[in-house]
Amino acid sequence: MTASHNILNEIEEYLQKNGDSVAAILFEPIQGAAGFIIPPEGFLASLVEIAKKYNIVTICDEIQTGVCRTGSFYYINQIKINPDIILLGKSLAGGYYPLSAVIAKRKLFESVDFNKPGFDSTFANNLLALNIANRVIDYIHEENLYKKVAETGELFLSELKKMEKFPFIQDVDGIGMAFSYRVQSLSGSPKESVKLAKLIRKQCFSNHLIIQTAGVHGNYMKLAPSLLVTPQEIRNIFNKFNSTLEEVVDIIAD
Repeated sequence: MTASHNILNEIEEYLQKNGDSVAAILFEPIQGAAGFIIPPEGFLASLVEIAKKYNIVTICDEIQTGVCRTGSFYYINQIKINPDIILLGKSLAGGYYPLSAVIAKRKLFESVDFNKPGFDSTFANNLLALNIANRVIDYIHEENLYKKVAETGELFLSELKKMEKFPFIQDVDGIGMAFSYRVQSLSGSPKESVKLAKLIRKQCFSNHLIIQTAGVHGNYMKLAPSLLVTPQEIRNIFNKFNSTLEEVVDIIAD
């Protein structure tokens, strides 16, 4: 039995005993802060089915994956699941203005008493933010950004996989324009792996490449390029990244 099946079994066992005290199951369809970790095929569909079985609300956090980042407006479009609530933010207004959104099934919104302050906020109903978001969404459809993200994403991932020639770059993965890889020190020490990840980040920054460390232990690297990045820019990025990793090899060899 796989680890994902064990997790699902544990969740169901818990809900069998404690389902009445569970308000909702909140999940990221792809773990963001963990380093764009993509779950096994079928895992989220099974999770939603289990929640539905015990009448538990499911909340899908698409704040990092939504608005075309993975090649569809929501990542759940690609894996065909139907949660009760979807959360959006960050890229919803193209990074120009702070904005978030809660999209829920009608029955949930209709259960809320709008005479109470549940949806009240100092920044609620900001017309400028909403106008920017509408224009971002229009642009995505007008330019067929879904197709562009799929095509350039494949190129980016193929170039990133070439970096696995360096023994400390492992588990390269990605979808759309969301990518990650794990840094593994040659000694295998977790502490040394984190130290090496920080060194790679530092050398990248020195060469005008911004790469973010992520993961529970800080030894994952995540990359979220602009959705408008061009093939030539991708090649330039990886020319720099390759030379940067060669610098890292020289540093750790000293």
